Amino acid sequence: MTPSAAVSSTAPLAVAPSGTDSADAAGARDAAEEREAGRFRHNGLSLDFGTRTTEIDGRPVELTRTEFELLHAVLESGRRVRTKTDLVRRLRGDEYDAGGFISEADERTVEVHVGNVRRKLGDDSRSPRWLETVRGVGYRLAPTR
Repeated sequence: MTPSAAVSSTAPLAVAPSGTDSADAAGARDAAEEREAGRFRHNGLSLDFGTRTTEIDGRPVELTRTEFELLHAVLESGRRVRTKTDLVRRLRGDEYDAGGFISEADERTVEVHVGNVRRKLGDDSRSPRWLETVRGVGYRLAPTR
């Protein structure tokens, strides 16, 4: 395949109607600034890392520290899968794989906490609005609705 025939992952799939390009660019810029500031929004859910607050459609949701950290990790990763092992490391404060042992019990703990987050958010694991399970691997952000 020649380079000109390859499709770039950043190439638009469709051409926007004229006059919307600048609005789309501004929206993308605003979203990037929000993420940089530690604020995330997805399908009516908002999380602000600086104030450690979470809301659904403006209604506050009380989360424990662990639940908040798990939700933050998934939101900041977007559609990229976070493995259970990776999430355990995140909760421990281990930024890198330093060779620490992570047991099945540690991974099960993550599953329980994710279940608690889903319950508090009112999310359904069969038709998720926020947290999508990738069987046998971990979790990622559900598609935008």
